[in-house]
Amino acid sequence: MTTKNYNQRFEKLLTVFLLIFALVSCGDDGDDTPGGGTKRTPEQMLRQRWIISTTSTYDHYEKAYLDLTGSTAKIAFQYSQNVCNLLGLQTDTWYEGVGGEIEIVPGEEGGVQCLCLKVGGRLWYTFKVSEISENALGKYGKVATGSVSVQKLPFHDVVSTVVGRWKDNENAEFYDFWAIRGNLLFQRHKEFKWETPISIVDGKLVLTNHIYYTGGGVDVDVTGSVYSSVMFKTTGGTEMSFAVIDNNHMQWTINGKNHNLERMESLPVEIEE
Repeated sequence: MTTKNYNQRFEKLLTVFLLIFALVSCGDDGDDTPGGGTKRTPEQMLRQRWIISTTSTYDHYEKAYLDLTGSTAKIAFQYSQNVCNLLGLQTDTWYEGVGGEIEIVPGEEGGVQCLCLKVGGRLWYTFKVSEISENALGKYGKVATGSVSVQKLPFHDVVSTVVGRWKDNENAEFYDFWAIRGNLLFQRHKEFKWETPISIVDGKLVLTNHIYYTGGGVDVDVTGSVYSSVMFKTTGGTEMSFAVIDNNHMQWTINGKNHNLERMESLPVEIEE
């Protein structure tokens, strides 16, 4: 090959290389980060493992661990000194809470864009979009670095059995018990009614299931557990206890009166507020 032909071939290859480089460089870089990656949406950034601190004594815990990396949230808590003293827990131990299927939906709070995190169908927390980053959730949440060892509460199985929907067999009333933000030691119960009102549609009688809460509900704290029983106290000071018979039956004692409850998980999930 002559020197002239070699130079011409080299120039053609160089031209093609420069053209390819120019096309790649001129691509849309609107989503590129300074590090060369792609910008993540607030929802994608939320899907991490977090340590969330609280300054509210009402929540009864010092820190919450929230794993949002899968389709189901994993939740755990480190409790305050007062709670640990009362229930014989360790302050530096992560205790398992109640997780559930993750749902993240856009919302608004005071005109500010937010993401509403639902776990198991219930609102867990509302995060301002402007406060969600790769490493922090505002000033109270930070990315969990390293592994977190989680263990069950000493009376986890007894307390978790209470969570669910129940029917009072004596009074034919219905109750919904759930762990607030997945916290087994901090629960709420609401009474609800299940009716089949009759309506007339196109001249025909129609029966429709209608389920709705009858009140705002009552917050209750776990104060202890003995064998198959767990004790609660309401924020108003009323004491009550649940004696678990099996997964589908328990006895609820309040104000000295016993109520036999039967689990009613077969009821439709949606209950109107």
